[in-house]
Amino acid sequence: MSWLEVHVFGSSSKGEGLILKLPDSRYAVVDCCFRGDISDVAGNPMVAYLEKRNVKRLAFICLTHPHDDHYFGLSQILASTPADQFFRSAAMTPHRLQSILLTENFHALQHGDTGRQRALRELLAIDAKWKEISKGKSQERVLANLHVYPPKLPKTPSFKITGLSPCDAEIDAYEAALPKSTESGTPIGESFELPHNRISVGLLIECKKFNLVLGGDVEKKNWEFVLTTFEPNRLCSQFVKISHHGSETGDCNGLWEAFSSGDSKPIGVVTGYSNNRLPRNSMLEKFYKFTRELSCTHRDSISGEILDTIVDRSIRASDRVIEDFLSLDSREHDLRTTFGGLKRVEKPNYGRCSYFFNSAGALLKSEIDPPCVRLHAESTSRTD
Repeated sequence: MSWLEVHVFGSSSKGEGLILKLPDSRYAVVDCCFRGDISDVAGNPMVAYLEKRNVKRLAFICLTHPHDDHYFGLSQILASTPADQFFRSAAMTPHRLQSILLTENFHALQHGDTGRQRALRELLAIDAKWKEISKGKSQERVLANLHVYPPKLPKTPSFKITGLSPCDAEIDAYEAALPKSTESGTPIGESFELPHNRISVGLLIECKKFNLVLGGDVEKKNWEFVLTTFEPNRLCSQFVKISHHGSETGDCNGLWEAFSSGDSKPIGVVTGYSNNRLPRNSMLEKFYKFTRELSCTHRDSISGEILDTIVDRSIRASDRVIEDFLSLDSREHDLRTTFGGLKRVEKPNYGRCSYFFNSAGALLKSEIDPPCVRLHAESTSRTD
């Protein structure tokens, strides 16, 4: 029986979410990958998976940062599976959240972007749903090197979760950028984006014999802070959810050397972002070097060149728990599903990469089913 589980979800266009089964047998959610109609609760693969596992209540939900590909669908999870705690970036104070909503809504109205307005309504719905189910309980803020879970840490914990990011310097830089975005309107047709990745939450799960890193969309400056603040033995990991869809901006010198400094290389999982052509081949080649197993939540995020050269084509297809929500027909590729008014397909396309560990950190099994793709897997792994 597994002691800790990590399930990484992603769509064929953009978006990611994680479901954790923690060592205390409770479940937790970090972000959400949903890309469909918010009224279609059954279409959310993370809701479906929690229902399949008969999960009635979550230990916590964590929103890493306010980009819609990380929060869209969280209101559905909160409504169907209440949580005891809600975590969000320390930069997302109520005042800053209001500033974000006002700024983004201003630009959405200026550009006639109904998709962005739809996403902002979801952000408001998440906040309102939490207040409703928690009876006014405040949201917890995550900061670098701050203890997150469990709420009451015993003297000899079997595991603990600590914030890796954001650091104070990036929070300050982010806050300074917010007023500038409202000083003048962005011309029609030009892109507008607040620097939310600067304050993305990253999480470190420390167990007695192994560690896991959940990278969110953490970028270079925060990773540099992590390398100078955390002891090397805390960063060597058995599993890494690769940050920012495998982008170069989600990396820094020495980061992967730290992750892979243990007895074996970590398992790595990356989620795609098709609009920005992420992950790129150059970064996949780097991850290939530093991981013992590397997977992507959707094969459409990987270039044909990579698929033709290094993909392990012996992908198992054993678990069909979200089969009803998968569509492998390229005509329904949800690259056309965006929040910018483009044509939306009726059935967005999702993948899930799942890993099951024992208390020593040994990988008991993995479920890497189409449309996910395993790029490589070495035979070496830790054992009891």
